[in-house]
Amino acid sequence: MLKYHFKGGSTLTGGIILNIYEEYLDIITQEIRLINPSNLTKTVFNERYIFYLANRVIEIAKNSTILRCCASIGHLTEDNVAYESVGAHTNLVRALVNIAIDAIYGWNNSTPDNPRRLLDEVALLHDLPENDSGDTPDNGSRDESFKNEAEKIYYSVFMRYYSLIDGCPHQDITRLLEEMRDKSSPDGRLLYVADKISAIIVELCYESLDIHPYAKLGDENISGNNRLEMSLCDFGYKNGYLLSEMWTIDYLVVRKLTRYDDTGLFTALLVMVTLIIHRTWYSWREKQYD
Repeated sequence: MLKYHFKGGSTLTGGIILNIYEEYLDIITQEIRLINPSNLTKTVFNERYIFYLANRVIEIAKNSTILRCCASIGHLTEDNVAYESVGAHTNLVRALVNIAIDAIYGWNNSTPDNPRRLLDEVALLHDLPENDSGDTPDNGSRDESFKNEAEKIYYSVFMRYYSLIDGCPHQDITRLLEEMRDKSSPDGRLLYVADKISAIIVELCYESLDIHPYAKLGDENISGNNRLEMSLCDFGYKNGYLLSEMWTIDYLVVRKLTRYDDTGLFTALLVMVTLIIHRTWYSWREKQYD
């Protein structure tokens, strides 16, 4: 098993950036060939543009690790870092949705099917039911039908709070939340993949700060999907495996969530963020290119 060597803290020199550009273009060419997006955006082949997007995303993700002073002043914690809350995750999802729409359709434009404001509202609301249920691992072990029914009940109550806003398309909010859940429309899939990619990016972001979220085979709540992911990992960490790599395997191989990335943009961002922080791509994926 290869040892993991953290590289993300070092300075990106011009030579390193050029190497990242070159490797990125090789990888994304193969990724697009494999996933064959239904509505490919040529933006994915603009390596400098994607590099800039990736750095924006990394900084937004890092911002969620900055502890507010009231936490220490108020004697709430002695930690020096804030670990991701559901609200911090939502902030990153919203950023990814807006970044994707800009890259695909142009700055401040909407998608062909929905106003940008509507997509942002759905991104904002998509995990509010976790106020009641808490966050549960999306690893194939949870009861999805129970979760979906609980969320339906939550939103049926919550959406009443929009009823007095003149012109508010609250029915469209509900519709798009359902499309996100079911991956049944281009915008629903855009929201869905932003949600899934954000989880990987934040783990990579932790690693750039020399914090390494990982899992072990004997951990509680390890699912069959997780065991398969671990069996493929290139890197080991403390007798376990990095969540960033495990969840990348889940996205690319186990559940093949790339099939919902209609434009290829989110996969492009994942590749670039990984190269910026790890300075290398994964051998298990490169073998699939052949």
